[in-house]
Amino acid sequence: MHLLSRWRLLALILGCLVVFGACDLGGSTATVTTTTSGSSSSGGSSSAGGGSTTTTPGGASTPAPSITPCSTIVSGYGPASGGSLFGDVPFPANSSSTSVTLTHAGNSYTFAIYGEDVCTAGSSVANVRSFFATQLPAVGFLQSSTFPFDGLFEAPCGDPYCWASPHARYVGLEAATDHGNGLVTYHLRYAFPPPVPSCPGSGWSSGYYYKLPPYGTYTDVELPPLTRIRVHQPGMYEPTYKKAYDWCSPFLASGEGNLITFMHDHGGWNPVSPGLNFIGPQGTILVAEGTTYDIYYLL
Repeated sequence: MHLLSRWRLLALILGCLVVFGACDLGGSTATVTTTTSGSSSSGGSSSAGGGSTTTTPGGASTPAPSITPCSTIVSGYGPASGGSLFGDVPFPANSSSTSVTLTHAGNSYTFAIYGEDVCTAGSSVANVRSFFATQLPAVGFLQSSTFPFDGLFEAPCGDPYCWASPHARYVGLEAATDHGNGLVTYHLRYAFPPPVPSCPGSGWSSGYYYKLPPYGTYTDVELPPLTRIRVHQPGMYEPTYKKAYDWCSPFLASGEGNLITFMHDHGGWNPVSPGLNFIGPQGTILVAEGTTYDIYYLL
């Protein structure tokens, strides 16, 4: 073979070796794999995530915070409920309770008092109080400064956690206790009213009064449950008086003896003869009994 042709053949062979050798320069190949979620990852191997969701930069999911159940501190509780008489009372999430029980029997003229113990998990005393303070008014229970604890008289509630409906059903939140780990126990006290009075005629108050409006020295004259009042219109053969009110209440059916007891226990009024004259620290009250309403004469 001619010498020039040999050099050309050698050059051609060397050129091919250089070209094929270049395919191995640079170390390794880059593989691109598309996952089922449509994202891609680059590297030496494919990733098979299957579209899983992560919530942290490191790729690990964060579990929801666990809630310590009420069963760790109480037993025998069921789903929280106000029972048949207070079924419209709302409860915080994760609440359980005992059944509603009668603690003071009512009758035709006094409140019946009920109660239940409640446990709420994943909460705090402040949150429980805030829940009832906002949610009870939303279903018609407005904040009340009084509560008929003994079933008869509207005593001061003592804190902001008493509520009453327009139909005189009461709810009281008591003894809220933090047990740690988000567990809160408390007691709900309920008062269910006697039948509403049927007051004759017109002019009666639209709501119930538990004290007479203040007049002179008569600043704290307490009244029985569910009392409606109106200013008395004077008639013939009446005593001389400073102010007089008609009052109508289911309590009237309880009889004269219960009225005497009520007046004595709620205001220190002592009966004197004749009739139903009562003398107390605020003055003298003459009670004229009627069939459907009584009259309080402030003498």
